[in-house]
Amino acid sequence: NGTLQGQALIFGGTTKLIAMHVHRCEGGDSPQTRTTELCEGSPVLNFSVDNSAGLIADGTSCLEACAPYGSVGASRTEHMMGAFVAGTNRGTTLAELLEDMVQNPQLYFFNVHSIASFNHWYPGVKGMARG
Repeated sequence: NGTLQGQALIFGGTTKLIAMHVHRCEGGDSPQTRTTELCEGSPVLNFSVDNSAGLIADGTSCLEACAPYGSVGASRTEHMMGAFVAGTNRGTTLAELLEDMVQNPQLYFFNVHSIASFNHWYPGVKGMARG
């Protein structure tokens, strides 16, 4: 039906989650940095982003923020609506991106960012968990 939807369950955190998105690897000099083991890359799909000024801004807003950690130390964000990041997908349609994700899963990773990871890596942008 043309929509993307996801859910995430994150355990063991304490600081506010500010972004969850899918990144595409942008190469490297070794086999490990050319796949999701150690690669870096821009987000291609956003699922949950805090759109506040000064945080991660890729030009594509999300409708909902990430769920806070509950009393048992888990954040469960359900029914996240995916958003195609047009700025990093220039010349690619959503259908083409999804087909590439199916054909080359080793090039894509899901990344979670918290306030703590944002502050730790600033001015760079790296997450606290990836999968």
